[in-house]
Amino acid sequence: MSIVEMKKIDIIGLRSFQEEVLSYLQHKRAVEIRKTKEEGPAIEENRSVEDRLAKVKFCIEFLRMYEEKKGFMENLTVPRYILSREKSSRILEQTDLEVVYRECYEIDRRLKEIENKAKEIEERVRELSPWRAMDGRLKDLRETFRVCLISGSMARQVYSFFLHEVGEKVQGISLKEVAGDEKRIYLVLFCLKEEASSLQEILKQCDFVEFSFPDVDKNVSEFMKELACERDRGEEIRRELLGRIPALLNQQVKLLFLYDYYMNLKKRQEVQRNLLNTRDVFHLSGWVIAEEAKTIEEDLKKRFFPVEVVLRNPEPEEEVPVHLKNPEPVKPFEAITDLYGRPVYHGVDPTPYLAPFFALFFGLCMTDAGYGVM
Repeated sequence: MSIVEMKKIDIIGLRSFQEEVLSYLQHKRAVEIRKTKEEGPAIEENRSVEDRLAKVKFCIEFLRMYEEKKGFMENLTVPRYILSREKSSRILEQTDLEVVYRECYEIDRRLKEIENKAKEIEERVRELSPWRAMDGRLKDLRETFRVCLISGSMARQVYSFFLHEVGEKVQGISLKEVAGDEKRIYLVLFCLKEEASSLQEILKQCDFVEFSFPDVDKNVSEFMKELACERDRGEEIRRELLGRIPALLNQQVKLLFLYDYYMNLKKRQEVQRNLLNTRDVFHLSGWVIAEEAKTIEEDLKKRFFPVEVVLRNPEPEEEVPVHLKNPEPVKPFEAITDLYGRPVYHGVDPTPYLAPFFALFFGLCMTDAGYGVM
């Protein structure tokens, strides 16, 4: 239960072995490569890897919204999937990322369209509801050469003032009260066009909210039923789309592997840009877990001869990466330590000390200490 001892490692070898050495070090997962100079040699970016990585990430994040929700403690103890080289190769060969991505993208796009359309319909129905009592065709509600039509609502408390002002100042007006409630009253007004400016002045004083009807060959009730049918059709399509997601959820482990695979390829490219190269020789520098250092040194010399490996203890002023080593019951709580930042190399790992208290206080917060301990 401590911070793992690290050693500085420098590797110099033939450039022909460079890719194989990087692949070996990635597989060992015990070495962290650091820059050997400020600017590495200019190499062309592999856009294909970044593009695939972005597509895999999109699929994972999309499917995560529809996977079975887990408790907080379950999330802390999510098991790691360990795949053999043979199974990894099979996943790479058999998983068509483009097909999975297109399916996820299409479902996500259409679900968002349906959601936006449903909100639009809901708002339209809400606006039309007060006008339900109108039985005429909406396309017939329009101005003529001499008559102006205005529809909308105003606060009930100013309605008496409105009627008084209209009676005094506007000639040739027809008014129909369509509906009303305790707060507002809904009106359709017809007036001669020469009187429209006077009417508009009065409406402005009454904070009149104008409403425009859709140009459809139906009355309000029929149009609202049509909107409801459109919403129901959208809901059917939404259910059909959601029914396609379980098959995609079965691809999650493969997608997680592909994410790690392409992320490793991307990191390898970044490391290559930081290598100090000549025409025939490469050099890389980094940090290795001390207890694995000798094994890695022997493996490198055996596999990639001729190669030179130099190991040494870190200097006091060097920034050493921190690797934590804790028992399995405590290991999930390293995520809590990482939230606040890992300790310095010569410091103390707080994980084993905070683990029991975190479980205890989490249990207290949830008013169930037993759940917190679990």
